[in-house]
Amino acid sequence: MKALKKSSFTCFLSGLNLRSCANRLYCACTVDNDTLLLYNNYEVEIMSIKEKLIDYGYNLSELAGNISISRRTLYNYIDKIELKQDIANNEYDVFFKKIYNNINDISEINSIIKHFIERMKVFEQIDIKKEMILQRNIIDLMRKDLHTKDYDPAIYLFIKTLIESYKKEVQFSDFAQYVLSLNSFIEIDVNNLPTRQKAFYSNVYKIMNLSKKKKLEVDNEYLSKFIERYDKIKSSSELNRQKYIEENRELIETLLKEKLLKKSIEGVKLKNISINDLIDSNLDI
Repeated sequence: MKALKKSSFTCFLSGLNLRSCANRLYCACTVDNDTLLLYNNYEVEIMSIKEKLIDYGYNLSELAGNISISRRTLYNYIDKIELKQDIANNEYDVFFKKIYNNINDISEINSIIKHFIERMKVFEQIDIKKEMILQRNIIDLMRKDLHTKDYDPAIYLFIKTLIESYKKEVQFSDFAQYVLSLNSFIEIDVNNLPTRQKAFYSNVYKIMNLSKKKKLEVDNEYLSKFIERYDKIKSSSELNRQKYIEENRELIETLLKEKLLKKSIEGVKLKNISINDLIDSNLDI
């Protein structure tokens, strides 16, 4: 039996990488405030999912390729599962949770992986794998979020704007790749980025970093440009709205009358409502 000061034991633990294949952690108990006793005869082996898969004979790079993700993404997904976090991609979330829950049963692990690879191949053969999975995951996430009390409608309008505009506005795609690369969803060659992307990534990282640290300062020059642009867009939108109303006033009046009639039949009391006032004020009934 070997005694160590608590400070020494802390250093000993902090130097361990518990996910490293050969490391061992010794059971310990506190004897008093200053001394810890380590019992070498109660040796415990610490193994992660990655180590277990390797122990079962899996090449992690090949496994990643077989399930249509990069090795880096594979590691990231495993880390999330081990930390009891959800994977955004529902298909892989279910798969890796099955791996986690059955990690000590090699036959079950082999069956889970084989079934998932076959599933991936089926999707590839009909050439809709990525689109179907992506679409389903987005819908699942939206359904979950929309049922929460604090969901933000602006996020959905922003997503809609991105989808409508990213092919014309290259900075939207740059920002998407910036976010995805820092969350291990895609890999980029950081040392050989085009000058345009280097400039974009470096400035966005600077802004995000300073904002997170609450050290971001007002840039009066660009704030003025932002306000000028905002006012211009707002004015243009209002002109377009007025133009649309004038061109379609008759149709709008008919639709509003039908809606008012329906509300009246439903028992809603309507007093002195002017169709023209409703149209001009842009009220939603």
